[in-house]
Amino acid sequence: MAEETRLRTAKPIGGTGTMTEVYMGLVWLGTSMYVAHATITGSQDGLSGAFGSAAAALPGVVAGALVTTAAIGHAAASRFKPFWLRLPIGLGVGLLFGLVCAAGIRFGYGDQAGITVFALTVGAAAVVGGAFAALPNAVLEAGLWATTFVFAFGVFIGVLQPTVVKQLGEGPDATQLYLNGASALFGLLAAFYSAQKMRREEAAAPWSLVAGALPGVFLVLAEYITRLGGSSVVDMVNGVATDNPDLATLTDGDRMRHGLIVLAVGGVVALIVGLIPRRKED
Repeated sequence: MAEETRLRTAKPIGGTGTMTEVYMGLVWLGTSMYVAHATITGSQDGLSGAFGSAAAALPGVVAGALVTTAAIGHAAASRFKPFWLRLPIGLGVGLLFGLVCAAGIRFGYGDQAGITVFALTVGAAAVVGGAFAALPNAVLEAGLWATTFVFAFGVFIGVLQPTVVKQLGEGPDATQLYLNGASALFGLLAAFYSAQKMRREEAAAPWSLVAGALPGVFLVLAEYITRLGGSSVVDMVNGVATDNPDLATLTDGDRMRHGLIVLAVGGVVALIVGLIPRRKED
């Protein structure tokens, strides 16, 4: 009984906001999969307006798989304390969910060789996402909520991009200024929401850094995994929006820069907030 108490938390946290994270992750993943399917199969009539901007703002199917599996793995492993128990549970969840995603893509998108590579890449991303379940509950939950707000803010930014770039003078320099500024705002948003959670948990400052950096980590990992999948996968992810002139999208280099800025700003600002002494009324 003592050993079981040492290994388990007081209760699993799957019944709290963690399940909301799972549902949100499934929404993001389902949306990005639909957009990719519409692009690959050539039926893009419905990808315009606000929905199209939202799709373009998403980091892609790979990032969706990463975040969704991290949330599911978090819910499954949350009852256990040691990371060496949490990690295999998360990896197991990632493997199962990855197989489901890969099979869905393989049979739903077509049987071309490029589709098979794409499916395997998304499946691999799901396994990697499951590994995040090894993080402490409070840290991963804070990072997942911060990621949700970053993704949601991306929808808003995607809609505003044409107007803001025009106000900045248009052209490549204006576009780059906009993208860098938006990435910095994403990082501040990640730091704000993650730091709130970590201060309530009275977590050590280094864990605040990890939670604040997690949204950027997801974005950078998604880009690396996409590139490891080969040129066919990169073309598919880039092609989610580039064939539709109404959609604002990022190139692969822009996405990597975006992820690194979000990671750095989110992590550093969250760390600074974590180092501020708490007042009693906090």
